Amino acid sequence: MRGGNPVQQEGTDAAPKKFDPFGAFVGIITGVFTPALGVLCACGILKGLLFLFVALGVLDGAGSTYNILYSLGDAFFYFMPILLAYSAAKKFGLPEFEGMIIGAGLLYPYMVSSSTMEHGSLFMIPVTMPSSGDYSSSIIPIICAVAFAAWFEKLYKKFIPETIKMFTVPLITCTVTYALTLWIIGPIASAAADLLALFFSWLAGISGIVYGFVIGGLWQILVMFGLHWALVPMMLNNLQSVGQDTILSAMLGTTFAQTGAVLAIWVKTKNAKTRALCPPAFISAIAGVTEPAIYGLTLPKKKPFVVTCVVAAITGAAMVATNTIAYSMGGLGVFA
Repeated sequence: MRGGNPVQQEGTDAAPKKFDPFGAFVGIITGVFTPALGVLCACGILKGLLFLFVALGVLDGAGSTYNILYSLGDAFFYFMPILLAYSAAKKFGLPEFEGMIIGAGLLYPYMVSSSTMEHGSLFMIPVTMPSSGDYSSSIIPIICAVAFAAWFEKLYKKFIPETIKMFTVPLITCTVTYALTLWIIGPIASAAADLLALFFSWLAGISGIVYGFVIGGLWQILVMFGLHWALVPMMLNNLQSVGQDTILSAMLGTTFAQTGAVLAIWVKTKNAKTRALCPPAFISAIAGVTEPAIYGLTLPKKKPFVVTCVVAAITGAAMVATNTIAYSMGGLGVFA
């Protein structure tokens, strides 16, 4: 009996761990993106090189070579719902092809913004698309959809007879998840984007400096949730109606904040795997494509991500305070 009750001892020795929602979110996002980081960096670098060649006059921005290579460089970003569905399915324990078919359904030609086909309702229940018009380049909706599909399939799969399980389970999982994504996730994303656009319109009328501070500070977070598309119509409207815009200049510092953070990690890290990620993330970020930097380096480490948000906020306020104006939506990063 020496040492007392072992159960009580174990209970007093083990301190309960606090649930960290932000840490859990970061773990999911980085877990989904990590398998794709190499390809993501490659696509970002290719897009950056294309911007450079156009700026130098080597390539025609409307020419065939540019358009074909840009299709390759932008493919990952456009088809994110399909590609991320694969890694999300592996993370959540869903068969990969089930996740990918849900993502593919969101990008089917009938469902994109350029389609003239009717897709405003499903079983007479309204379908509200995101502010961008479709789910291309979106991240959070497909991750949420795959997470739900994995949970839902485990819930009912045991009740399906083995003789019909091979086709019945994918049929039920994909159909139910796809419908709920269009009914629930889509409207939530659209409502959030609409509220965000109203908020920024109101903020612009109150104080330009505060407006720049908030846009700069939140831009990376908006991109992660796909909510930055709510500000794109405002940018386009400003450029078309008055010939200039401040949203573009307010968010410009975000790129260089990420680039600086990657450079600092590159100089200071002793981890060989982290160091290997830095050069492609740095090149991609300085060209204006910051996703490899965010998902591969700054977000997993948390503190650098917070620091870049603060730096981008200060830069955004300074850009507006000094009346820095954007006159066109051209390249990103150094090419802007």
